[in-house]
Amino acid sequence: MEHDAELATIFMAMRKLREALVSTKRADEFAQSAYMFMIHAAIATRDFEAYHPAILYMLYCMHRIQPLEPARLQELISLHILDLTCRQREFAAAHAAVCRLHCTDKVVLRVVSALVHNYWPGFWKGRETASRYQKHLLQWAEDTIRRHAINAIGKTYFSVEKAFLQRSTGQMPWDEVRRTYNLTWTLEGEIIIIRRIKGK
Repeated sequence: MEHDAELATIFMAMRKLREALVSTKRADEFAQSAYMFMIHAAIATRDFEAYHPAILYMLYCMHRIQPLEPARLQELISLHILDLTCRQREFAAAHAAVCRLHCTDKVVLRVVSALVHNYWPGFWKGRETASRYQKHLLQWAEDTIRRHAINAIGKTYFSVEKAFLQRSTGQMPWDEVRRTYNLTWTLEGEIIIIRRIKGK
């Protein structure tokens, strides 16, 4: 409870700072750094009501007043597109943003393609090389991609190696996979039995 109260106080202070920066139309280095700090903090705590408008403000307002450094601009573009893809599942908008904003981030391009095609190996491969805050945004899509992988594996195989299932679910432990997704599959040694051949 005390931790929650401290977080609430911090976010209230950041909201007041953001409002002050917007009202004064500041776009200097201090304003940009403050905004980036607030965006990172909000992403880390999954507060999309805070980070989503802040990203848009930096990209479409602040950048016009004072151009962002290339590295900072590309980070914001990647976070914006990943939020469109992973949380909002607005694939058409994400693709349009990739083209309009000239996104070249390989993680973003891989993840967008993977989610559009429900290709879980590509999604988990993208997560391996994602930055800290990109990984936080990828969490919005992890349950969906896991469910798709489990459903596809369940319809395709009679049994699979435990290691294969773990790779397909982002290295989630077998017991957690079984419990979270209410699976009736059984583990025999290192092999997961999905269903048995009739007559055996």
